[in-house]
This record gives sequence, structure tokens and C-alpha cells, in this order.
Amino acid sequence: MGTEKPVPSIRGLAGLIKSLQKEWPQVLCRLVDFDPKLDVDDVSGKILQEILDPDLSLSETAYLGQERRTLETIPVAWNSRPSKKLDQKKVFLVSGGAKGVTAECIIRLAQSHPARFIVTGRSQIIDEPAWARGLESDALQKAAIESIRQTSEKPTPAKVRKLMDSIESNRSVQNNLQRLRDSGAEVEYIAADVTDEQGLLEALNPIQKKWGPVEGIIHGAGVLADKRIENKTLEDIKRVYQTKVKGLQTLLEVIDESKLTHLILFSSAAGFFGNAGQSDYAAANEVLNQYAIQFSQNHPECQVVSFNWGPWEGGMVDEDLKKMFEERGVYVIPVETGTGLFTECVLNPPDEPLLIVGSTMGVPEGEMPISNESKEISRVLKSEKLPVVEDHRIGENAVLPASFAQSWMESTSQNLYPGLKLTQCSDFKVLKGIVFDSELQDSYTLNLKRKKSESKDELVLDAKISSSMGSKPRFHYSCQLKLQIRGNSESTGEDPKNWDIREETPIDGKVFYENGTLFHGLRFQGVKKLLREDTSSLLLSCRLSDFDSKELGLFSRSRVSPMILDLGYQAMLIWARKHYECASLPLAFKLSEHFFAPTPQDEFFISLNVTDHNSNRVTGDLYFLDKNENVFSQMKGAEVTLSKKLNPLFASA
Repeated sequence: MGTEKPVPSIRGLAGLIKSLQKEWPQVLCRLVDFDPKLDVDDVSGKILQEILDPDLSLSETAYLGQERRTLETIPVAWNSRPSKKLDQKKVFLVSGGAKGVTAECIIRLAQSHPARFIVTGRSQIIDEPAWARGLESDALQKAAIESIRQTSEKPTPAKVRKLMDSIESNRSVQNNLQRLRDSGAEVEYIAADVTDEQGLLEALNPIQKKWGPVEGIIHGAGVLADKRIENKTLEDIKRVYQTKVKGLQTLLEVIDESKLTHLILFSSAAGFFGNAGQSDYAAANEVLNQYAIQFSQNHPECQVVSFNWGPWEGGMVDEDLKKMFEERGVYVIPVETGTGLFTECVLNPPDEPLLIVGSTMGVPEGEMPISNESKEISRVLKSEKLPVVEDHRIGENAVLPASFAQSWMESTSQNLYPGLKLTQCSDFKVLKGIVFDSELQDSYTLNLKRKKSESKDELVLDAKISSSMGSKPRFHYSCQLKLQIRGNSESTGEDPKNWDIREETPIDGKVFYENGTLFHGLRFQGVKKLLREDTSSLLLSCRLSDFDSKELGLFSRSRVSPMILDLGYQAMLIWARKHYECASLPLAFKLSEHFFAPTPQDEFFISLNVTDHNSNRVTGDLYFLDKNENVFSQMKGAEVTLSKKLNPLFASA
């Protein structure tokens, strides 16, 4: 986070922010992680974009260079795999392993793969007082009241509950340790605070001398102090945070890390997604997640898993709480399912160290708290601020490429709604191109107006670029943009027809810039070879010219460079000149989609499939493929208009 190397503790800010987002739903709560190589102007501009984002659902973004990134979860079905054997003499150090979820998990593991478990817990194991033996529920309560009275104290409800809790906790610990032994495991119990390094080390040393070094850590200790942040005390926060974070640090200090084969952490979905009332717990668990990632990278021989558990059934969630979770769409994990998954992951760890088990912590799916108001963004276009247009001249005047107008509309919508993902640009039209001449206006306005959508998961915008001509607007470009909630299913490019590289007689791309087929100057001269051309298709090998991306001005921030998209139109211009001896200019397209950003300066290919043509217009589908032949962008129904009057202007450019 703004540092060259990850610092796990800083990651706690993410859990804090994500929880505050749940507690303050009308406030923009977002963590933004900046590449330390970005300059101040870049960072300040990006901060402003994030502040102006009307989508309040996104809690975390990062910038790697100019690329904006967000976190997405990938749903996977867990399929059982053949279990590996666990050495019965393998020693596990288990924090918080005498009660609750952690106890259930290690008991399930031991039932199929008994090993040696050193279990730590805060509870001292005591002999149960004679007055409590064999008593449950109401009978235990009555006996507890009588026991307190015999000490000459008043049996207040709080005192009675505290005494009963200690009896029941002691029973639970002893019962779970016995279940663990009954499974065939060897068990030692240490009553110690997991943050007390000296106390833990003193208790651990004699056991390691007897059993050998600890080879696995299972860190399940944790405490809760659920309150909204304004009601939390510093003591609450310390207790919750230290048990998780300092607890892990202590466990790693008291063992020999070089012997470690397993590091299993019990984190929480509350950390990954945030949860109201659990800002401290979420912060601590996000730090655990970062430790898992870093430890996995530094110790590739060690099997590392951080379980981001959702809520569990079986006494850990009562019926009222379970009903509340169900109403929020939160999956409650059955004990059998959770313990089974734990066992499989210990024996066959997943490919990535972070595993989210269950669903989101009540994040409303399909909701977009976005304003219906239209948005207007003005931009001054001056050739000195956009040097690249000097190489896009038709005759004497520089002209804004149609791909730049498309890029402006696409990137602005993405900047205004960074919590959503742009999926389509459709019905693009050139109404009146922007020419850098005496009629160039002081500013141009992009208007984005929300349209009604058939799906609650998407946002549809009508986009128009205009300038003022007296009291009336002059419209230059229009399109429709579609954005969707991140994490929804991703689309992929189609396989272009006639995709076949044949280089029997390739034509050098320079020819088209020299003979008047194309009017483009050096910066736009990305066509390197014509690999194939016939009556219905064309295939180009391309590479972007080498120039400073700052010459693109604000247009440099597009996912797919407008310079690449312009080469698609150049492909159509080459085909039109070949078959009609006419120059041509972009007019429209039906649909444009971007699937990923290609690697800058790599070779890529453009495949044109002509679908209709006459002496006035050529229509076709354009496919942009990277060097590995994957479609990274496509443009369907692209259209250019033909005119022989343009021929001399192209020749003189």
C-alpha cells in the first residue's frame, strides 16, 4: 500500500474501511492503494476521481501505474480430491483449539488423520466443584445461586451467569480434548495467552523435547467486541486485534520456521467484505490474510491457507441469528461441510493462500446506489495539448480521430462509475467531426444520461459530445454505453472468420502511407504488414509507433488505446481503396467491446470481415488479436463512408 514491499499491518486499514462502509452506508468509504512511482499530479487526479464516484458499493481500489484495479472473488465449487497421508507424528500447535470452530475442525482432521496436537487456550482446566457435577440448565443455575449464597454474597444475575459460564466452558474444553484423544490423536493442552511469548515458550519447550519440533500451526484464536466504531474503546480494539495479529507473531516466534510445513490461519469473511460492528475484527483478519500471502511467497515449501470463514451453524449461530443471516443472503456454513473442507485443504491446499468460505457478509447483490442525474463533463481541445493530432491531418487541418471520441466517452463513464465495469459501447455515430481549424470551439461537452435498463445489474448511458453554436448545441458524436457490476460473468471475444496468417506475399505497411491510401502521419503509422486480402476480408500485422504517451493527453488513460482502435479503421480504408479506388472515413459502428488490455509495443493483428459494401459505404466486423491470437477487442458493424473527393486530400496529407 504505497510502499515498495507489502507491510501486513497496513492491510488492516482495508478491513476497517470495509466495515465502516457497512456502518455508514451513505458515506463514501474507500481504500485507495497507489503505486509509489506515481507523481503527485497523477495521485491527486485519481483521488478526485474516486471522491466523485457515485457508486458507494466499491470499498477498495488500487493503481498500478495508470491501470486501475479492484478485487474480485471467483466462485469455485470445491471438488474432493484424493487425500494425502498425514504423518501421525507430525506436531501441530493449535491456538484456540479447545472450543468452537477450531476444535471442531481439528477433531474432524484427527478422525481421519490422527497426529500430535498441542492445543492452547485461555481457560485453565479445573476440577469441577462437587455441587455442579451432573447438573445441567435450570438445575445448574439453582446450584450456582446456592453456591454464591454460601459465600455470603448476593447472587446477582451477572454473578450467576459468570459462574455458570466458567463451569460450562471448563466442561466444553475437557469434552473436546477427550474427543480429540478418542480419535486417535496425541494431545497436550497449554493454558496460556497466545500473545504471551515467554509463557508460551516455557510451556512449549518440554513438549517439543518429547515430541519433536512443531511442523504445523493452526491459528484459530480470536475474541469479539462487537460495537459500532464510535462505541468501541481502545481496550476493546487492542484485545480483538492483538489476539489475531500478535497471536500469530508469537506463534511464529516460539517455533522454528524452517521446520514449518503447514500454516493454517482462521481469518473471517468479515475481514474480506467488512461487517458492521466488527471494524477491529475485520482489520485484524485482513492483516492475517496479508501475512498468509507474504509467508506463502517467502516459504513456497510451506502449505499456507487463510480461511476467510463466514458464520457457522451448530451453536455458534443461534436460530434468530441464522434467520437474520438468511434474510441478508448470508450463507451459514454447516459444521459437517466446514470441517470437511478444512480437512481437505490441510491435506490438499488450494492454489492460492486465501480461501473465502460461504458468501459475502450481506453485501446486497445487484444493487447500484447510483444517481439518475445526467452528468456533463467539458473538455478543452487544443492541438498544443494533444500533439498527436498533428499526425492526423486531412488536407491542411488536423482532425480528431473517431476512436478518440469513443475513448473519451468510454473512459469518462468508467472514471465516473469506477465501481462498475464498462462492457459495451454501441450505436456509435460520427455526427460532425471535430476539426482543428478556425471553427474549433473553446470547449466541448460530454453529456451522459442514464437510461432505463432491463437488468438491475447494469447501468446504461446515452452519451453525446457537443459544442455550442450560438444558442443551439452542435452534436459531434453519440453512442450508448453499458456498465455492469464487477464480478458478474465476463464475456470473451468471438473467433474471427478467415483467421489464418499466410505470409506468402506480405505487403509492407509503409506502402499505404506513401501512396495516398492512408493519410496518417508517423505516430499513427502502426500498420506493419498486409498479410492477406480478398473480396471479403483483410488481415494486418500491427505495432504501435514509438512515441511519448503524454502526447495523447487525457486520451492516454483508455483501457485499449485509441491509437489501436484507429488502426481498425485504417484496415477498412485499405480494403475500400483496393476495391473501390476511393478514400473513406469512419462513420459508425454497432457494437464495440474490450476484453483486456494488450501489452504495449507488442505485435498484434487486426482481422476485417467485410459484411456489406457498395460505392458509398463499406461495413464490416473488426477483431483485434494479441500476439498469442487472443481477441482483446472487437468492433461489430463498423462502417466507413466512401468519397473520391477525399483522394487528393489523402494524397497531400
